[in-house]
This record gives sequence, C-alpha cells and structure tokens, in this order.
Amino acid sequence: MIGIGEPLYLNDNNGSPSGNITQSSEMQHLPFDNGKRFGAAKTLFISDSDKRKHINLNVKMMYTADFRDSPYIGMFESRKIKVISKPSKKKQSVKNAESVCIQSGTKIALFNRLRSQNVSTRFLHVDERNQFEASSHEWGSFYIHLVDNEEPCMESTTFSVKEGFVQYGSTVKLVCSVTNQSLPYM
Repeated sequence: MIGIGEPLYLNDNNGSPSGNITQSSEMQHLPFDNGKRFGAAKTLFISDSDKRKHINLNVKMMYTADFRDSPYIGMFESRKIKVISKPSKKKQSVKNAESVCIQSGTKIALFNRLRSQNVSTRFLHVDERNQFEASSHEWGSFYIHLVDNEEPCMESTTFSVKEGFVQYGSTVKLVCSVTNQSLPYM
C-alpha cells in the first residue's frame, strides 16, 4: 500500500527529524501479481487546497498469502519530495516563481500527458536494456544537471556541471539515478 505523508525533514540546519510523521488516511493497494517487480500508483495527488511544499511517500509492505504468522513487513518512507505544480494564473508572484525553481543536481521525474488526458500519460524511464522509453506503467528518477554552454558538445560519461538553477534556455543533462544512463545535452 502507498500513501502521502508529511515531510520527514524540515528545512532546519541540523537536519533532524521534524517529529510527528502523519500519513494519508487513504492508502492505495498495489499488487505485485505475476512476478511484477514494481507497482504504479497513478492516482496519487495533492489537492489545490493543500499548501504543503514537500511531501513523503509512505510504502507499507505486507505479505498477502495466508500462510504467514505476521504479514506485516514494514513501513518505508521516501526522502522529502518537493511539490512543483502549475501555478495559478490568478496568483502569479515572485514568491510563487521561487518555489518552482529546480537546482542543478536535483533528482526529478518527468512525464508527458496529451490534451490533459490521464490515459495518455507516459513517464520517462530506463528499461532493462538501458534504453530510454516513455512508459505508461513505470517511471524513473533522473538527476538534472546544468551544463556549461562553453564546453564542446561532445557526448561522454564525464561532463562539467554548473551550480545554479535551471532556467528557460539552459543546457542540461539528464542522468538516470539507477543506471547512470544519460541523454544527450538538451
């Protein structure tokens, strides 16, 4: 089962846990039938009235077979996830703009949706053959790095990254956080 919880860490200097950790009362059941090694929760969302800037995903794992004395395996919590959503056209301000900045080296996930139809959603993912694909069932996480525009555009596994925030027109490199496969400069 999977649900959304409060952030584990606050933006304090010592990085200590924030205390009480709550979770969504609605946990989704994600079966791993037929030998699947993943589950996709496509209906997780944060409502417009929820003002949280960060969330955690909580995954509660348990056996479903009846032969276990204790089916509960444990609760696993993700790292803090920054919520970036399309800002309201009515409420545009400098404060809102700062909350959607993506810093070089940040871990992100990307998706594409045609004409606002959920059935057409595709997630960027690196498959078993280390090939990038648009998948409707699996998604991957990627590091987004700012790349120096002055550097020759040779593709290699090593490249120079810049500090700062990704802006419109920036040259970036996406690197899969699991396989280290990367896309050409964009």
